[in-house]
Amino acid sequence: MSNNSLSEAVVLAKTGAKTLLDVRHLHCWGEEFGDISIVARMANVEVLSLSANKISHLQPMRACLKLKELYLRHNQIASVAELQWLRKLPELRSLWLSDNPVTALPNYRLQVIALLPQLQILDNLVVGAAERSAIPPSSRPVQKSPPTQTGLPTNPACRNCQHHDPHESHLKQHVEQQPPPRSSASPAAPATPPVSPKVSVVGPSVERPSANNGSPTKTAPSAPLQAVLVLLPLLSKNEQLHVLHALQRQQPQQ
Repeated sequence: MSNNSLSEAVVLAKTGAKTLLDVRHLHCWGEEFGDISIVARMANVEVLSLSANKISHLQPMRACLKLKELYLRHNQIASVAELQWLRKLPELRSLWLSDNPVTALPNYRLQVIALLPQLQILDNLVVGAAERSAIPPSSRPVQKSPPTQTGLPTNPACRNCQHHDPHESHLKQHVEQQPPPRSSASPAAPATPPVSPKVSVVGPSVERPSANNGSPTKTAPSAPLQAVLVLLPLLSKNEQLHVLHALQRQQPQQ
């Protein structure tokens, strides 16, 4: 390992920790370290004091999720983009970058505050509300909206609109309450009422003796009987049978 690399042995010697995971505070001022890759294995570190070194890359620090204070004065950080590796450190509150090339950039403080909104102190100065409001809207971090529920709720526990998910819509209830959509096609013809099974019915005729040979002849049914025969197909089969039986009983006895 080169002389400008921060090693595990140096870290454990300076902190007195048994392992890298036990390190909470590390102070390495003026050691001319340029390679700090070992920091990626210090997941529980809370304070890093690495001023007066030759650090230009901050990627290893993205693994230090518990980092609260970071001191990097007198190093070689030249771009605000290098600070992107600190964006996902939720507990980072204090950052000191004085005497790095990046501090000479126009609107340096506003750029850093926009990139790292969790900061409360930058270069030993409190980040005030005036500075945060001065950040152009285009530079502010985009807040992602919660996903929209587009389908019908499928959670069996969701009944009577008592959803466990606050973003879950009440679409199912609303769909059930909506009337069926009107069709753009022409209205359908009314349904034809079911027709009773056709029964071949011949109206009873009155048989009268023939004037010539005495054989009976059939005469046409009377007007009331014709009216009954007209209405007969509209009745059910059982009703038709009852009517026919009644008519037969009314025939004159021979």
